[in-house]
Amino acid sequence: MDQNNTPHPNVPNDTAVMTVKDWLITLLILAIPIVNPIMIFVWAFGDGNKNRKHLMQAYLWIALVCLIIMIPLVFFIMKNLPAEAMQQYNLGQPAYEAPMNNMPSEKFDANNLPEQDSSADNMLEQESEAASEVSEEVPENAESAQ
Repeated sequence: MDQNNTPHPNVPNDTAVMTVKDWLITLLILAIPIVNPIMIFVWAFGDGNKNRKHLMQAYLWIALVCLIIMIPLVFFIMKNLPAEAMQQYNLGQPAYEAPMNNMPSEKFDANNLPEQDSSADNMLEQESEAASEVSEEVPENAESAQ
């Protein structure tokens, strides 16, 4: 290559040195969130500039090594976290499920409920008793206010 970065006539285009402009375009494309992983695989396994291809293959190898290291590390940290920290950050249980600290240990049995008299006469008697208690209290309060 000469001084103005024009490719040498004997050098194929896929092995030509990438210019700063080419690298800037590459980095800008890698900055786009959804396009990023697609283009990494396209450049790593497709036909194109060998420099970019080797860089993307190296990137995938580093990502694979980091993934292999991080998965056991995350499981080790989660296993050894104290129970208080897990409860504080609600780890280890689904977000929709409340902690079971204050729940009774017995199961609910609908057959063991106390029987209630739900007849209409009984309900009317209870309402009339409540109304008479209220009406008896009102005059006393009214007299004390005067």
